[in-house]
Amino acid sequence: MNITPQQTEKLLKGNYIFSLWSFSMMITKLKNIYAKDPTPTTLHNSTKELNAFIEKFNKVMGADYSIISKL
Repeated sequence: MNITPQQTEKLLKGNYIFSLWSFSMMITKLKNIYAKDPTPTTLHNSTKELNAFIEKFNKVMGADYSIISKL
């Protein structure tokens, strides 16, 4: 599963609860970065970072996929 920039923007602007604590922490970090610099470049970099995380931890992110896929 790959997150699109549109999904990333929704994640960064919304309030979602994820079962994987480390994913929630990453979202919080990226929200802070995006709030300070809401540019397409920041959004692109956030999307890349989220996709890398999901690729690495895909086996433990099952419950969170359903939340992301609805965005």
